[in-house]
Amino acid sequence: MPLAQEFGARVQSTFYFSRSETLYRTFRVTIKEPRRSQEFLDKINGQDEVQYAEPVPLFTTNHTPSDLGADDLTEQWYLHRIMAQDAWDFSQGNNVVVAVIDNGFSTKHEDLYDKWIAGFDVADHDDNPFIEVGSFWHGTHVAGLVGARTDNRLGLASIGYNTSIMPVKATSDFLATLPSLIVV
Repeated sequence: MPLAQEFGARVQSTFYFSRSETLYRTFRVTIKEPRRSQEFLDKINGQDEVQYAEPVPLFTTNHTPSDLGADDLTEQWYLHRIMAQDAWDFSQGNNVVVAVIDNGFSTKHEDLYDKWIAGFDVADHDDNPFIEVGSFWHGTHVAGLVGARTDNRLGLASIGYNTSIMPVKATSDFLATLPSLIVV
């Protein structure tokens, strides 16, 4: 076919596994110069043997943060589960504030120190949601998943880079002073 030569067209795949006659005669074609795709479509749609041809959008993921393990399915699996790499090409959390309601938060976390905005302690009825003692790490962990500083070669990658965290502590400070026990 002269068009194949003119555009450097190659059949990339067929629906050979289908029992449908229509799908069996459907092909995915690439051309050498994608900028000429509309010209190719116009010409190939004018061919008697072609029922129709349409463009297939090409989506690529260009952004992977530099944080340790962000590109590893076993390290930060949640990013792959929610397809964060695809979303980061469109948005990285444009100044959104997310309230994280949990058991307490640490001001000393290296990926969160500048992400906090004023929060609340609804358990102790004060304005200090931060607690640095005991095993109250879960709130800090969740806040990190939501909005840790990302693409900084340390810690973990968060879902929204440009996200601020409003910490809301929902567990009493008193519980942090109790020793942790494991009873078997």
